[in-house]
Amino acid sequence: MDEISWRAGDFDGDDIDKASRLRKLFLDETADSLRRSCEPEYYRWKLFDNPLRQGVFYLAYSDGKVVGMTTITPKRLCIGGKLIDGGEIGDTFTHPEWQRKGIFTTLVNLSREEAIKRRLDLIYGTPNDKSLPGYERKCDFAVIPAARVENLVYPLDPGQILETFFRFPLIPAVTGWVASAG
Repeated sequence: MDEISWRAGDFDGDDIDKASRLRKLFLDETADSLRRSCEPEYYRWKLFDNPLRQGVFYLAYSDGKVVGMTTITPKRLCIGGKLIDGGEIGDTFTHPEWQRKGIFTTLVNLSREEAIKRRLDLIYGTPNDKSLPGYERKCDFAVIPAARVENLVYPLDPGQILETFFRFPLIPAVTGWVASAG
């Protein structure tokens, strides 16, 4: 087996580009897969230009190739009416050829340790069915049935959002014009 090295902290554009390419291996045509960008600019914005604080970004490498990644995006959370600094763990991907080698567990645990060092009050995730068992069994995360994670969206450009879902530029152009005329 090739040697694996772990890296976190400051990354250059090449590292972020490699992570973006790894993420793109997992895209499919479902709306859930398409709802978030996986472009390098997105990762720069949410992890390094985040107005709350810098995010956590861990990468696993083998021979200069990114074979695993995870992120924690800083977010202000409201828990019981109190605002706290937390983070959403996500973008946890392992290259298909490198799965079942402990990369997922190591990256999640390293990210959690870094979140503790940065004094985040809480980290949470919204894992899919494939990764949930790993979070529960190998990383000691617990599902809290009463917890409610809400995504609030206020579209500033309805045309661009519709183009993402319909993939036909004429429809968003017309509906965007109609929406902005109102």
